[in-house]
Amino acid sequence: MGDPTPLEARHLNVFFGERQVLHDLSLTTAPGRVHGLIGPNGAGKSTVLRALAGLVRIRSGNVLLAGHTLARLSARERARSIALLPQDTALDADFTGTELVLMGRYARHGRFGALNAHDERMAAAALTQTGAAAWAHRGVGALSGGQRQLTQLARALAQEPSVLLLDEPTSALDLKYQTQVLELMRAQAARGCTVVVVLHDLTLAARYCDDLTLINDGRVHSHGSAAHVLQPSALATVYGIDVHVATDPVTQSLRVTARERTALQPTNDKERES
Repeated sequence: MGDPTPLEARHLNVFFGERQVLHDLSLTTAPGRVHGLIGPNGAGKSTVLRALAGLVRIRSGNVLLAGHTLARLSARERARSIALLPQDTALDADFTGTELVLMGRYARHGRFGALNAHDERMAAAALTQTGAAAWAHRGVGALSGGQRQLTQLARALAQEPSVLLLDEPTSALDLKYQTQVLELMRAQAARGCTVVVVLHDLTLAARYCDDLTLINDGRVHSHGSAAHVLQPSALATVYGIDVHVATDPVTQSLRVTARERTALQPTNDKERES
């Protein structure tokens, strides 16, 4: 699978029951880059990520992995290339962190393949990279939300994927681990991995992503560099709140700050009457 575009969504239409959640959505990724998906709650970002992983039934359109239709590949073939860190990190309490991360290695062997010393080294390296080695001997049911998130990330890294999909990987983390995870994400891209990440923090998205796709109501509103996508007028339209966008003097990337809600013009008849 040596296609220069390893993962591509073409004109995706996805329904949950009668409700359409993705509308003719297209997205192109490239190896060695971090692609950020941003947008308000309920915009369809997580659905896009799950569609890219082959976990959502697509009414029409296609997802291509290195030029191959993803739906025609086996689950094992997909797992050898794609790793997904979901937003929900609920885990089986019967496993330790090490055991959970080792499960990521089965993509390299098949369901009943025997793990070996190399697998153990890869799992240990992933635990160390994410900082999860400190609690790897503990049952995952006893871990905090942030610890579970880092352990799940270690499992995804242990798969050695060429495509890494991350759904809000910093949502349960403190400032130290947020920075560590996002720098690790960039390090994976530097090694040639394609990274697609959902982020709510627009300032972090601007700092760590090579390009952004702003999604609203299941559609691509805009795509491109942070400077192109993070336009105050566009963000006001999509998020429904006025924002200030400026260059951070420390990071030299864009910082997005929400203004007071009262600074917005009335948005409906009830507000106009008040």
